[in-house]
Amino acid sequence: MSAEDLGHYLIAQLNDGNYHGVSVLSPAGISTLHHPDVPMPGSTNFYAMAWEVQHFQDVEVIRHNGAVPGYTTDMFLIPQKSMAIAMVMNTYSPMLGVRVSRVPSSVLRMLLGQEVIPGYEFLYMRIIYALVMLVPLLYLIAVLAMLRRIRFWQRSAQLPTRMQLARYIALSFLWNTAIAYILLVTLPIAFEANISTVILFQPDVGWVAVVSGIFAIVWGIISTGIGISLLRQTVKSPAIA
Repeated sequence: MSAEDLGHYLIAQLNDGNYHGVSVLSPAGISTLHHPDVPMPGSTNFYAMAWEVQHFQDVEVIRHNGAVPGYTTDMFLIPQKSMAIAMVMNTYSPMLGVRVSRVPSSVLRMLLGQEVIPGYEFLYMRIIYALVMLVPLLYLIAVLAMLRRIRFWQRSAQLPTRMQLARYIALSFLWNTAIAYILLVTLPIAFEANISTVILFQPDVGWVAVVSGIFAIVWGIISTGIGISLLRQTVKSPAIA
């Protein structure tokens, strides 16, 4: 639906079910739709039928909102002022979407002459987002550090000790396994979804998680293989071991 279509729908909601002289629903039906029947746990709001009854200070507001990947919608009915608002936005973010979701209610508060309540992203979500998006940089640093270490070993003509290699192999395996598991398994579980759903609703985080998780597996295999190869060389060189 376009914003104009939503406007026609809301006019019928405010006009006892009539739009341009055509009865869509009876006044009794509209009243039933808007009636606050069920209290919402932990809130002063009520559920109606597909609507939520709220109060913006002393003004009763009947609201319904929703979101799909890439889009956010919100609509308000203010019967005592014969006013309605519909907003459609071509953006949506489950992780960093507080300010986006606050836009419609902020517009309503401005129209009602009320103070706008600012919205800030949850700190833990910002931390998770930053950590996930930093993983590719961390892996770039890890790869460069590994190449530098190999070059050092080659130039010095001296291999590390068996204990150093064993520690490197173990840490590399555990680190990469943990990263892959967190990105591909734990992260989707935290959002009660699977990785394909995360990609659908939060594509930046989803794709970074998938690419980084796969790279963690591949790099874990490569780095472990390099470590094992060097360990075999030390076994053939007792003096170094």
